[in-house]
Amino acid sequence: MMKNMRWMVLVAVALLAAACGGSGAGSNDATVLEVQSVLQGEQDFPMSDDEANCAARNIVDNVDSGTLDTMLANPDADLSEVTDAETSLTVLEGIFDCVDVEDLMVQQMVEDGTPREDAECLARGFGEDELRDFMRAASGGDEALSEEAGLELFAKMFELAAECGMSLGG
Repeated sequence: MMKNMRWMVLVAVALLAAACGGSGAGSNDATVLEVQSVLQGEQDFPMSDDEANCAARNIVDNVDSGTLDTMLANPDADLSEVTDAETSLTVLEGIFDCVDVEDLMVQQMVEDGTPREDAECLARGFGEDELRDFMRAASGGDEALSEEAGLELFAKMFELAAECGMSLGG
């Protein structure tokens, strides 16, 4: 009888936790899908279903629920309008961990009018860390990098542009 009572208590606790939105993975599935939907609607970071799901899971796992609610309530707002700089970088890292950053940079440069061959040459010249820094700077504004790191990236970009035969003048 005591054994059955213990199981009944355990089952009741598990059901209560599930009903109250406990912290198990199932309780985040709806939020992950909502974040994934927002990410897939984002023109700045086009990504596949798998990439968007991976990024959404990273974001849900690393951003507090209050901030997530604010972000989801304002899907068209810039990150800087609804989060602090640290959270914005956490979101970007969550995305960068799931996509090919070099390909993402090429896509954005082509969309901005750079010929694909030039964009690919430039992106190949950066290392993975430099690409992430470059994309963070492009997405996060002044707070994303120190002034020194920004100047180093800018100098590297000019150096690579020259190596790639890109015109630097207007």
